[in-house]
Amino acid sequence: MFVPKGAAEYRALDHDAFEARRQEVIDVLNSETLPEGITTDQLIAERDIILEEVRRRNAEIELRNATITSLLNGNGKKVVDTFTPEPAKKNVRVDAHDTEQYRNAFMEYVRTGFMAPELRADGAGSGTVTDISINGAYTSSTDVQIYVPTTIANRIIQKLEERGEIWNRVQKTYVKGGVQYNVFDFKPEAFWITQKKVSPYQMDEENEYITFVFHELECRIAQTLLSAAVTFEAFQERFSEAVADAMIDALEASIVSGTGTGEMLGFTKDPRITNKAYLDNTEVANWVAWHTNVKAAIPRPYRRRGEFIIGQGTWDKYIETLRDKDDHPVSQTGYNPVTGAEEYRLMGLPVSVVPDSVMPDFDTASDGDVIAAFGNLNDYVVNIQPGMPLSVVRWVDHDNNLVKTKALMACDGRVVDPYGFVLIIKGAADSE
Repeated sequence: MFVPKGAAEYRALDHDAFEARRQEVIDVLNSETLPEGITTDQLIAERDIILEEVRRRNAEIELRNATITSLLNGNGKKVVDTFTPEPAKKNVRVDAHDTEQYRNAFMEYVRTGFMAPELRADGAGSGTVTDISINGAYTSSTDVQIYVPTTIANRIIQKLEERGEIWNRVQKTYVKGGVQYNVFDFKPEAFWITQKKVSPYQMDEENEYITFVFHELECRIAQTLLSAAVTFEAFQERFSEAVADAMIDALEASIVSGTGTGEMLGFTKDPRITNKAYLDNTEVANWVAWHTNVKAAIPRPYRRRGEFIIGQGTWDKYIETLRDKDDHPVSQTGYNPVTGAEEYRLMGLPVSVVPDSVMPDFDTASDGDVIAAFGNLNDYVVNIQPGMPLSVVRWVDHDNNLVKTKALMACDGRVVDPYGFVLIIKGAADSE
């Protein structure tokens, strides 16, 4: 039996009951005969009540959703939480070299030479601390290395990546030194399991493994540069700037031309790289020579992954003005739309233009010197000593009666795939 309902009754219905009643009214309105005692005016009035109730319920939903969004965004009235959190678990690891106490102590050590013994004992340094005084400045002996706080170390790494043309392209690892590693650990290859494939490394047992030792890169910092910093933020910026600026040139020069004795072995000095191209004084500005002598020497599989490494002087004097027989430029200089940095290309291949201190200028180089190279820099691996990427030592220059600070970084570097590199040498092919 159909019984009419009022607005108050509709408000009392839950969702399912409301939907069932609404469907019932729709069915009655669509029927050919009305229930006994029910008029058309009553049904129309109830339809209007249903429509108003739908609007009311939708408005409540919208208000509730808006309130939830506001609370999630941190707005609204705060609710007092009477919940008492559990005590911090003892096994939660805290970076001892990145606490506020250690960061401030490190700043004090670099500026004055003093660090509390309990902070040194917590892995921050080793050896015997001997107090000395020069011109009233408290300092310590040089047998104690102090770790750079993680925050500053990360800032230095970020600045190295920003400043480097080569450093930000080579592969970095943190593996144990003195251990033989298979080259495929750093340069995996994929091939069909039914295909018999012999890698160049499998044909040359001498090149199957590489071993890293650790050489210390030393960066000396003027004490006056850091003594004026009052806040930790100011000190962090000055310290990271000074270390990054000093280290980036030394790191990149070693990656390119390091001897392997007391420093990394650069790819221009690696005896496993035998693929060479030659350009004499008449050929360096000749696009035909670049194609026939240099580009032709690059193994085809490596072209899409590699790049040229050319000194700034050579690029400016010879490459940027290089033109083909139709007087069209062979090189291009563009700008990164995001960073605004210059981007270079030669014969359709990318170029890293580096300081002349890293790759010598053609004019100042001697016959037989490497004046440019081609290769995939990701095939060069820099291994940084795990657990101790950066440390500092204060030392005494007794000859000049001065206290000085030096930052130390222990690392080594090796080429893992020598077959993709081409060394471009000044002179004729028979000049060596």
